[in-house]
Amino acid sequence: MIKTFFFGLFTMLTTMACSHKSTSFSKVIHNQNKVCGKVTWVSGNQMPSPDRPPRIPKGIQREILIYELTNLKQVTQVNGFYSNIKTRLITSTLTNKNGDFCLELPEGKYSIMVREEGKGLWANIFDGEENIFPFEVKKEKNEPISFVVNYQAAY
Repeated sequence: MIKTFFFGLFTMLTTMACSHKSTSFSKVIHNQNKVCGKVTWVSGNQMPSPDRPPRIPKGIQREILIYELTNLKQVTQVNGFYSNIKTRLITSTLTNKNGDFCLELPEGKYSIMVREEGKGLWANIFDGEENIFPFEVKKEKNEPISFVVNYQAAY
């Protein structure tokens, strides 16, 4: 009977401890500012044609770099590629072989670029203020980033 009492007490305390850890873990996950996306490659003739179905962009592995929101005036640009970035690099990561990535970032406004070996950093989207590929991280659900590398494509 005493064994049963202590076993019951042990089970109850363990369950309480685990449920407390579980609640804390859920709160941590809920408060993360996760941004996910995909990097794809498009090249060649992209003009529509009745004889050829549209090509589906292919996911590619690339190093992506996240900077503080960066303006065209804060970089050196040569042939569409960037170097000498004057803003702070926040983080970088490698996409998987399918081009997928996820990052945790604090709330704020950022620029995203990809490294093209031997050429420099590349991005092809700008806002009305000439900020390079801007995106914003919010506490709420963040929109996925679709980054298309298409400097070798013709439209």
